Amino acid sequence: MVVGSTMQIFMYRHEAFHIWVYAAVTYLLVNVLPRQSQHKVTIVFLLSYLSYQHISSMIRDYGGWSAEVTMYTMVLVAKLWGFSFAYKDGGMPVGELSEYQKNNRIEKMPSVLEFLAYVSLCNGAILGPWFEFKDFLDFMYLENHYAEMPRGLRNG
Repeated sequence: MVVGSTMQIFMYRHEAFHIWVYAAVTYLLVNVLPRQSQHKVTIVFLLSYLSYQHISSMIRDYGGWSAEVTMYTMVLVAKLWGFSFAYKDGGMPVGELSEYQKNNRIEKMPSVLEFLAYVSLCNGAILGPWFEFKDFLDFMYLENHYAEMPRGLRNG
């Protein structure tokens, strides 16, 4: 998380705060609102804020091009919306879910540290890629298909 955040600050300078606004508000919405409807409010917030960023960028530099934080926040919107849906799926009966939903559902709310690490994981902190939160947890804790992954020089 620290390496990813440092990369974001280096790349996007003062605009990196947008990433933390997305993360903080999403985490708050998912925690406070009812589990089965929070994803609807979350996507309204995410797309509204992303639209605000794009419109502001057009006003500041119409027709220009620069590397700005919206390059990452577009991917972040996908990650956070996917997170909110996976959390919703975690509260549904397993019989109502598709195989994909069963494999990627989030049954309990992650800690703030796990969530922020997902937002700023260094391999996707600048431009992406998008990946499921469950896949991130499996990688971090070396579970499921990551269980047999070599673990460096000592264990490899």
